[in-house]
Amino acid sequence: MAYKIANPICKIADGVVESENLRKYNSTIFESSLGVSGIGDVGLLLNIAENYPIARNKSCASEAKKQIFRCPCVCIQKEALDEYYKDVKHDKINTFSLSDLSSNLFVKKAEYDLNQTELEIIYNNVKTINDQIISGEIKLKTFAPGPHHVSNVLGVVLSCLSLEIDVCRIIKGLENYRGIPGRTNKKTVENSIIIEEINPGLNTEAIKESINMINNLNDYYISVGGDYGITCEEIDEEKLTKFLNTLQCEIILTGDLGLSISKKITKPYTYIEKYTDVYDLAIKTNKNLLFIYRSDYRKVSQR
Repeated sequence: MAYKIANPICKIADGVVESENLRKYNSTIFESSLGVSGIGDVGLLLNIAENYPIARNKSCASEAKKQIFRCPCVCIQKEALDEYYKDVKHDKINTFSLSDLSSNLFVKKAEYDLNQTELEIIYNNVKTINDQIISGEIKLKTFAPGPHHVSNVLGVVLSCLSLEIDVCRIIKGLENYRGIPGRTNKKTVENSIIIEEINPGLNTEAIKESINMINNLNDYYISVGGDYGITCEEIDEEKLTKFLNTLQCEIILTGDLGLSISKKITKPYTYIEKYTDVYDLAIKTNKNLLFIYRSDYRKVSQR
């Protein structure tokens, strides 16, 4: 579990605790390696894209993520709730969905763009931490180039509404969001647009979503690769290779994961061992790059 400590530097003098660089936080985010934690006023479960085995196949992700219902208020993807937790009893469950109109929050309209996606969101009967019931509509713009990004945005908006955060603050905060370096972001280097999807927990479904958000695949190198031993969920190489074989575009494989896939893939590909050389190739040839990479958090400074 990771969390931010409010007063990181303290010293004790004559029995009095003094704090240097005092920081006061109104909120803290707790998350376990499985993506949720059962503590906090509001618990958020974004999705269960793949219900992978854990604990030496004695349990599964959905069972571990069930701890989210220990929170007084729960925000959860409607599809995940219906599939895995339909029998759970809880007083405050708020759901979100890209398309299910029966959820508490859903997308009325989405205009996708690699720079800034425009969303119209409807929310109905959202239960808040202070026992209010709220409904309304929000229009916002944010960096969310694919449906999987928008789904994450919905979870964030619903959590904020559950916490009774002012709608104007939610809109402004998301409008200023430009992606996270070393995770998901878009940048331009010389004549090349580079979209990075870097995540230690990337699975085949997430990779599909990332590739599907690109309309003009022929303008891009699609690079897939990464490391092993990062999370309890290793990637299903057979499933990923089967998907890559269906693509009509240039594929670059890199890293240990890319090397392993190269032994299974049947379509033409290029293998480049060092991921930095993939960037160099795209920039040198004036071609855009979608860089999808499973990477250890500790390596973020190398990117």
